[in-house]
Amino acid sequence: TGFESALLELAGVIQKEGRVDIIYDVLDELSKQHKDNAEIYFIQSLMALQKKDKNLAETKIQQTLRLKPDWEKAVILQAQIAVFGGDFNKAKLLLSDASDKYPNNSKINRMLAQILIKTGGYKEAIELYKKIILADPKDFESQFAEGLVHLQLDQDQQAEDVFKKMLEQPDWRYQACFYLGKLEEKQGNEKKALSWFDQVTEGPFAFDASVSAISLLQKEKHLEEAGSRLSLLQMKFPRQKLQLVLVQAELYNQQKKYDEAISALSNALTDFPNQKELLYTRALILERINKLDLAEID
Repeated sequence: TGFESALLELAGVIQKEGRVDIIYDVLDELSKQHKDNAEIYFIQSLMALQKKDKNLAETKIQQTLRLKPDWEKAVILQAQIAVFGGDFNKAKLLLSDASDKYPNNSKINRMLAQILIKTGGYKEAIELYKKIILADPKDFESQFAEGLVHLQLDQDQQAEDVFKKMLEQPDWRYQACFYLGKLEEKQGNEKKALSWFDQVTEGPFAFDASVSAISLLQKEKHLEEAGSRLSLLQMKFPRQKLQLVLVQAELYNQQKKYDEAISALSNALTDFPNQKELLYTRALILERINKLDLAEID
């Protein structure tokens, strides 16, 4: 409705300004004058969730659903509130009921599939994704999610089939290449895995693909090439210094250059004091060269 849109727009503006309490109080006054207006209670529930007040959010969404029991947004928000409180089983029940009631509602089905994965219902999630994709063959997000679930279940061939199909979609090509590389690595096909990783030249998976390639080369004892790639990566991703220092330390460790590994980690600890992973990695190397007192301190 126009009223709902106006309220949501107003709430969004005030949230950006960090004035959640003010909008909530205004809505409280409005709700006294319009007791049968579900939209007001819905926005209050959103505000309560913003304030991390789960109980109030739950109370307000129940008031919403008493007035508009079939409102899709409210059903989804109630499930999100359950997730926020860590009650995935409740979220699953709510969304299962909603999915039975509205079998063709893609938003509800997608969220239910995510909850099924969270609660270990991988096979049910795959069936649900198949249903979602059948209804909308252009829902590439669900197709990709199905591939990841197959991967989780060690159904490598099914996962590969999904990711190879995704190569045809420009927006999903790099993600698909990354996971095809992971599948080849899992199966011990080093050259094929590297070939896939090297095709991920852009996007959010570019860094992970490069690190995966270096780690694979380290594992296969191709240390010189791993070192060359690491040097290039350090120049390309200066903001990822912490993770790359750990990769560097492992490379030195494999080459038995223990002093260089300790030096690299110690330098990083000046930028990241008391960072647990750096300390733990340094402790392991110190232990290896029999500096047990220093290892214990770390």
